[in-house]
Amino acid sequence: MPVPELSKDELEAPRTQQQMSAWVTEVLSVFGSTPEGKSAFRLNKSGLVKQLVEEMLPLNRFAEGFYLGDPDVEFRLVVGNQSYDALVVRGAQTIKYLQITQAFDGYQSYLRKLHLDQNKGVVITGPTPTKDKLTGRAAQGSGFGVDHREVLDKTFQDIRSAVQRKSAMRYEFDTALIVNAESFHFLDASDEEALHAFVRSKVVPLACNFGGLYVVSDRKGFAYEYSTGAA
Repeated sequence: MPVPELSKDELEAPRTQQQMSAWVTEVLSVFGSTPEGKSAFRLNKSGLVKQLVEEMLPLNRFAEGFYLGDPDVEFRLVVGNQSYDALVVRGAQTIKYLQITQAFDGYQSYLRKLHLDQNKGVVITGPTPTKDKLTGRAAQGSGFGVDHREVLDKTFQDIRSAVQRKSAMRYEFDTALIVNAESFHFLDASDEEALHAFVRSKVVPLACNFGGLYVVSDRKGFAYEYSTGAA
């Protein structure tokens, strides 16, 4: 079966929150309808899948969290090397520039997805898989999963590192930062409260040059806003 292809024009088309949500749902359904599509989605094998996963999905979660059902606001992903990844537009006016980043190790995530793709399963909190350079096969060693608190703490530190890394760069005035975080290990409200406490005390001080800080997760469906004091 042919692998779905995404075009730059498709990704960059202005959409309201409802239009974007419907488009994302349709695209994910197409990729998920065949083994080839699932593999391409997991391993970034098809054109602009990386931008879909790392930028469009977090943007969609952000829009659902803060502009749900608003017909007057449009969102536009911008593919390229400019100082922002997306625009929030009302009428003819850009009301927000958005920078989108990931709060996890991209290569480790790739190895887990590769193991899942090749072996139909992976232990998320187990040892990081390795890849054989000759065969291209991924293997995951035996061992116990990491303690829940340890995984949670690593997620928090990854968020902090992502914000610290981005805060060293120059952006359009009042640009907001969206951090896409791993959340498969968030079990209950206490974990989310711990996230809020950590971000407010350890991360917000690093984001003072951003016009807003948002932590989102498509996996758990949350989107949180934290005031940076900048405006």
